[in-house]
Amino acid sequence: MRSDSLLFAVKRAFQHALDQLLQPHNAAAEAQVVRANPKFGDYQCNSALTLMRSALPQQLGVNCAAQLAEKIVASLDSELFSEVVANKQGFITVRISSAQLAAFVKRLLLDSPAVAVQRAEPLTVCVDFSSPNIAKEMHVGHLRSTVHGAALSNLLEFLGHKVRRINHVGDWGTQFGMIIEHLVRFEPEFFSSTYSLSQLNAIYKASKARFDSDEQFKQSARKRVVLLQSGDADSLAYWRKLVDLSTSAFESIYERLDVHLELCGESFYNSQLSSVADECARKGFLSEADGAMVFFLEAEGKINLNEVPLFVTKADGGYGYDSTDLAAIRHRLCTERFDWVIYVTDLGQRNHFLGIFQAARKLGWLQPTKHRADHVGLGLVCGADGKKFRTRSGETVRLVDLLDEAERRAFEECVLRAQQRGETEQRDEAELHAVAKTLGIAALKYFDMNQVCSSNYSFDYDKMLERKGNTAVYILYTYARMVSVMRTVDAAADPQTHCAPAAALAHASEPERKLLLHLARFEEALDETTQTLSMHKLCDFAYSLCVLFSEFYENCRSSVSTAANETQIIPSVSLGDDPS
Repeated sequence: MRSDSLLFAVKRAFQHALDQLLQPHNAAAEAQVVRANPKFGDYQCNSALTLMRSALPQQLGVNCAAQLAEKIVASLDSELFSEVVANKQGFITVRISSAQLAAFVKRLLLDSPAVAVQRAEPLTVCVDFSSPNIAKEMHVGHLRSTVHGAALSNLLEFLGHKVRRINHVGDWGTQFGMIIEHLVRFEPEFFSSTYSLSQLNAIYKASKARFDSDEQFKQSARKRVVLLQSGDADSLAYWRKLVDLSTSAFESIYERLDVHLELCGESFYNSQLSSVADECARKGFLSEADGAMVFFLEAEGKINLNEVPLFVTKADGGYGYDSTDLAAIRHRLCTERFDWVIYVTDLGQRNHFLGIFQAARKLGWLQPTKHRADHVGLGLVCGADGKKFRTRSGETVRLVDLLDEAERRAFEECVLRAQQRGETEQRDEAELHAVAKTLGIAALKYFDMNQVCSSNYSFDYDKMLERKGNTAVYILYTYARMVSVMRTVDAAADPQTHCAPAAALAHASEPERKLLLHLARFEEALDETTQTLSMHKLCDFAYSLCVLFSEFYENCRSSVSTAANETQIIPSVSLGDDPS
């Protein structure tokens, strides 16, 4: 919990009251404060009920939680609250004074939200996300990791952390032996021609089919892997062009999504694999299993990490994903010296990364007192049938097709909207396409972020482009309305903060107060999101903010008296139709 958040301020007030009450009895207890049901107040202290299960009530001379709650209230001395109520069950609910809410919000505005919420001690953070495979097209499975990883990176950077966005692409491994061998045999114009990622994907499929059916080709492909790993110039030339063509195609998608990544693929760690294996052996963590050298793990609670070991060295002496990921986390913690590493992948890889974290702790690389390591497991993107989202022919849906369709549907929506308003002549097609591009991609990204990250969800263009509800369309509409209001804010507002005078804020109307309270809880929303690493918490905050702003706007934009107008945060302004 942030030390300058509203929740912390409330908890601090109750903690002081508990200390005053309990210290004479040589006792102590931590204040338990949560958000209250809005019907009863803003926050709720549950400490009285908890303390009734201890020996303290007898020392304090109370017989029930209600009496103990009254004693806590009697010790409560804070200008933070306008109302404090202890009910018969022992719950204590409080309402924050409008003046204090205004002070919290004005601090955010004076410092700018970014400055106000930044940490005193920023961390260096590695966020590993997206990670497509070379020579394969990005598909719907890459959507969540790319969108969620980028959003988390932006959030952590907003909080003042130094963030590196790492794209751990699959650019190494046995599959490159068969792809390169296929290119050598069947694509004589590879270096003189330009290949699309779709063509490379087709070549990958053809090489895999030949690898599975042609024993001679299989042996040649395996020899090609050895040549590649030993630094053969011709093999490396093919590999480099495959990487260049693929990453260029990836970058075009990232540009559309406004995502920025630093390429650092599996091949980067090749030179470190043998030393990782040597360190594991030297520290006594390797065991032989059918010719392979494995790192056995221990169960962690109900998670059976002990069922499958990490394969540090394969039976043929080669290395695989386990050894590469061990090398990556060692490099990130011991060489790059990141304080915090976050891996954003599908939920199916959870046990793999928890195993990597456990091994890193045992090896002394990941030190709990110095480092934080998280795996953000993402659920599947499903179709209407609840199964993996696929094309009608059963193929995996390409990510580029998702983006194209989102923009196409958004364009149709923009045209329809313009027709309904009679604006088709004033809005040229290029302008509508520009709006549709922004709206379509925003709708796609927001729809994904608005899901609980570990849950599966059904992909639905119609729902993501709805004008009402928790969608990007509604959020963007309300944001446009807010910007218009700010442009017309009256001269009485503070020119630095665009906020009404403190005296006016202290007498806010109920819609104004609800909006102030929500704004003052911005830091709490950031805390929740940082703790859970699921962006839906911040989406919920943004949506609630828009709903409260719309309620405030409809109730406060026109006044029935000059006195009422003087207490409003913003003046009356006409902004046209609602999004309905």
